[in-house]
Amino acid sequence: MNVLFVQWGSGLSPADTLFSLNTTLRCSYYSIPHCSLKNLLLHLGIRLRPFEAFSASYRADALISVDLPHRRYELEHLIAQKVKPDAPKILIAMESFHDRPELLSSDEISRWHHVFHYSTIVRNGSKVSKYALPSNLPYLYRHGPFYGHASLRLIGMMGTNKPSRLSNIRAWPQVINTRSYRISLSDSIKWWGLEDGLNLRRQWATGLAHLIPKDFRIFGGQWDGSSYSPAHRLIRPRPNPCAVGFSPCNPISIIQGFQYFFATENLIGDSGYVTEKIFNVIRARRVPIYKPANDDKRLASLSARVGRFFVDLREFNSAKALVAYLKSVKIGEYQEMVASGHLFLKSEFAKEHSSRHYAEVLSKRISLVLRQKTV
Repeated sequence: MNVLFVQWGSGLSPADTLFSLNTTLRCSYYSIPHCSLKNLLLHLGIRLRPFEAFSASYRADALISVDLPHRRYELEHLIAQKVKPDAPKILIAMESFHDRPELLSSDEISRWHHVFHYSTIVRNGSKVSKYALPSNLPYLYRHGPFYGHASLRLIGMMGTNKPSRLSNIRAWPQVINTRSYRISLSDSIKWWGLEDGLNLRRQWATGLAHLIPKDFRIFGGQWDGSSYSPAHRLIRPRPNPCAVGFSPCNPISIIQGFQYFFATENLIGDSGYVTEKIFNVIRARRVPIYKPANDDKRLASLSARVGRFFVDLREFNSAKALVAYLKSVKIGEYQEMVASGHLFLKSEFAKEHSSRHYAEVLSKRISLVLRQKTV
C-alpha cells in the first residue's frame, strides 16, 4: 500500500526533510520520529511516500497528514490531485494548538477516518487515538557552538515572544471562519479556557527583569520589542532589558548556563500537552521551572516516587516570592532535584515521549485503520 505522507507548517514541508536522519537540521525534531514510523510501517506492507511520488495518473491509496495547512483548500487541492477517491485519511496532530483551535475541534475531527491527538480534552470515541508527543533531542545537542559563561546565572528563559491568542489575528477562525475549518462553539469554549502560556512567560519575564536584571536572561526573537506578526502593528511588544535575542549557540549549553530554566508550555490546562521543554532542561542537568496542567496527576505521582525534579510555578504568586525561594535552596537540595530529574528520564512517563514509542504506537493503529478501510 502506497500512502501519501505530508507535513504542514508555514507551508508543505519539503520531501527531502520528511524522513531525514541529519541531526544537524532543525527538522530532525520531527523527521527522526517519522523515519522510525516509516520503517515500522514498511515491515507491515505500508509505504510512506512524499507528495512528489504521486500525480493525477498515479494516486495514493491513503493519506496521512501531519497537522493542517492554514487554509483547508490547500489540503483539498492536494487530495483531489494525488489521492484516490474515498481513500482513508488520517490526521496526526503534533503542533501546539495555541493558535489552531481546529486541531482541538470534534467537528473537524469528524472529517477524518482516524485522528492521532495528544490532547486529553479531545473526545471522539474510536476515531481518536492518544499518544505522547515525542521529545526528540539530537538537533539541540549538535547544533551551534558552546555557550560560554563565566558563572551560573539564576534563571534563564528561551523562546520566541509570539503574540498571545488575544492579539493573534490568525487565531480567530471560530469568530471569522475564513479558513473553512469546522469549529463548534463548545470546542472554542474549551480552547479559550486553556491558559495562555505565552502570556504567562511575558508576565514572569517582566517581573524577573525588574527584580534581578543581572541574574536573568531571555533567549529568542522579539523580546527586544521588534515585530513578529501583523498583530504587532496594532500592539507592539514591549522590549525586555534582559533580552539576548537569537543565539547561534547550542541550546542545551545555553540552559547549562543557568541554575534554573523556564520550561512552561504554550498552553496550560491540558494534561496531554507535554512538549520537549521540561525534558530539555532536565537533560541539561538543570532544574526546570514548570507549571503543569491543573489535572496532571502523573507528574505529581512521579514527584512522590522519584523526588522533586521541578519547581512548580503554581506555588508562587510573584517574581519576588519565586526568587526568594530559589536563592534559599541549599546546594544539597539542588543536587537532589537534579538527581531526581535523572530518575524521571528513566521513568515510563519519559519513555512514552521517546521517538521509538511514538512510532510504535502510531504504526500499530495506522496499520489497523488502513486495513479496515481498504478491505
